[in-house]
Amino acid sequence: MENIVILGGGVGGLATATRLRRLLPRENRVTVIDRREKQYYYPGLVWMISGTRKPETLYRSLSILPEKGIEFIHDEAVNIDFKKKEVVCQKSRVPYDLLVVATGADYDDRAYPGLTAGGYNIWSMEGTTALCKALTSFSGGRIALVLPRLPVKCAGALYEVAFILQDLFRAKAKEAVEITIYTVEKSPMENFGPRISAFLTGLLEKAQIPVVAGCSLRDADPSRKKLLTKDGEYPYDLLLYAPVHRTGAVVKKSGLGNKEGWIPADPYRLETAREGVFALGDAAEIRLPGGGELTKCGSIATFQAQKLAVNIAALVSGKKPKAVYKGTTASFFETNNGVFYPFLGSLYTEPAPRVHILPAGRWWRAAKVLIEYMWLHKGKPCRKSR
Repeated sequence: MENIVILGGGVGGLATATRLRRLLPRENRVTVIDRREKQYYYPGLVWMISGTRKPETLYRSLSILPEKGIEFIHDEAVNIDFKKKEVVCQKSRVPYDLLVVATGADYDDRAYPGLTAGGYNIWSMEGTTALCKALTSFSGGRIALVLPRLPVKCAGALYEVAFILQDLFRAKAKEAVEITIYTVEKSPMENFGPRISAFLTGLLEKAQIPVVAGCSLRDADPSRKKLLTKDGEYPYDLLLYAPVHRTGAVVKKSGLGNKEGWIPADPYRLETAREGVFALGDAAEIRLPGGGELTKCGSIATFQAQKLAVNIAALVSGKKPKAVYKGTTASFFETNNGVFYPFLGSLYTEPAPRVHILPAGRWWRAAKVLIEYMWLHKGKPCRKSR
């Protein structure tokens, strides 16, 4: 009997657990450890802003996992004892034979105190909920969307929100808004390659949404409602931002991470420097063959999980792992008037990622709704989504 332990019940962790449970005989244990008993669907935050989702529709409970043959430990991992092969939690120690670290990313609002004090963190449920309330009384003006630092998960969400807000205020007709994006990226969604970046730049120009790329943010001054950058100050009336991402405390404590805190992992097999320990999703740092780093994204974690689960199942059965993650990514990018552009390709191609843009249409929303439904039902929905 083998004991496979997965740290984190987010996108990558849960996808790995459910796939493993299908592949492995029941005598092998699959255990998920997470400090949260319920989690929410991060991509659904943009639909909260558009008004098509409520917070309670986006949560799922991990308490249903035992019914699926997956053990769930509701506890916080604080360290990893690699010699004893145990995960040290606040309430217990959990032994493992193989360990998958899928702890995701935490948010550090201390990095830019002015952003925290004067803006809305739209990468969190709390920040997005507060923004939705603020939008009901916002009378128009300058809206600043800020991406101050990389890496960040789902960088495209910032641009989707810009299109959604533009539609929202056009529907109200009376409120005039000027939306500007300030990003540290050299160009929009640069980690998806030059084709996607150029395509998105064209869409933003057509929508008359200016982008200040390569923006080096110092902070924000809420008292004067100004963004402070190395190149000058920019006024705003409403401020939305992506928080600085950090690795989880257990990764730092265990020494598994590098000096930036992320876990170096093999691009293809997701192995770490520790034998029998794997990392995927936001927690992993993966260098691209053509240079740069693999972007952090839920769809990437899902594709990684499928390959990793197959390899772990092979190890358990005494076979040689053969599955390889090849940088596959897929997403449905929402623009004005509910039109979606599917992006599909590989981020591992050289000299740059090669991602294709499929024909656009509103019907692609159904595919995104289906993905949301499947994610919620891997756990137990706290309430049916609409």
